[in-house]
Amino acid sequence: TAAPEKVGGFEIPEVQAGKFNIAMVLIGPHNDGGWSQAHYEGLEYVAKNVEGVNVAYIENVPEGADSEQVFRALSRKGFNLIFGTSFGFMDPMEIVAGEFPDITYIHISGIKSNSTNFGNLFGGMETMKYLGGMLAGARAKLDGNPKLGYMATFPIPEELRLGNAIALG
Repeated sequence: TAAPEKVGGFEIPEVQAGKFNIAMVLIGPHNDGGWSQAHYEGLEYVAKNVEGVNVAYIENVPEGADSEQVFRALSRKGFNLIFGTSFGFMDPMEIVAGEFPDITYIHISGIKSNSTNFGNLFGGMETMKYLGGMLAGARAKLDGNPKLGYMATFPIPEELRLGNAIALG
């Protein structure tokens, strides 16, 4: 038997003939108890509840050139739908999507789309952050404490949007 294909130290999973093949590229471990695990559990749900699909994932993929190589390798393998789960996967996915117009790429987070085979998906988190800001402000007023804090990760559009929503609330 041939050794599995490796790209940048990552083993590239195989597609299954006759099935709709879905791959997910995770920024962290699939069992991190947070962001990556939530996406992995969604992928597991699809595998259990949608007929005719094959799902695969690659975990701990860093942003940048490594992720671009992984997206390209998954595309060459013939995956039909590829998810990327980090803001920093956006530009590499956009590049690879331009090279493989028959594959659908969904970037979870981010702000870019080519309106054909590359788009983004992220819920309206700003609504919940706005309500959280209202609640925090009301509690601070009740306690007579005018100080509130908000912790964000990186100054990317997504975090700025969410921070602004909580401040407005």
